[in-house]
Amino acid sequence: MKRARIIRKKGTQPHPFRIAALCLIVLVLFMGTRISSLADKAERVKEDVFKESEAYFNAQSRYNRLKSEVNEINTNDFVERTARRDYGYCWYGETIYTVVNLDELEESVADETRMDDEEDSEAKETGEMTETPEAADVAPEAGN
Repeated sequence: MKRARIIRKKGTQPHPFRIAALCLIVLVLFMGTRISSLADKAERVKEDVFKESEAYFNAQSRYNRLKSEVNEINTNDFVERTARRDYGYCWYGETIYTVVNLDELEESVADETRMDDEEDSEAKETGEMTETPEAADVAPEAGN
């Protein structure tokens, strides 16, 4: 048997440098995609941390507000104020006055104030001056 000679053409044999370069290119491409996905993940984590810190701040402020309300509830002033306002309690010797039709009273006071303002503006337009109670109380000084 004759051995067949294998004829190789020049340049068809893979060079170790080309294999290493190809491996490096594949590695760089893989790392590039990996780094970009890690950057996206880091951005999402940063947003989550911001949201959680905001939620923590809101919870902390609510806790502080509730704690101050509880501290206020435990005072004697709060108990007295609540008993007077909600239940009509009073001390011995005190008299409770109840204002009926408070809305009508406020409207009448507002109407009177509005009418007084209109009269003052009319007096200013016509040049009439009305004497104020403060001016009436002041006595004119005697001349020398």
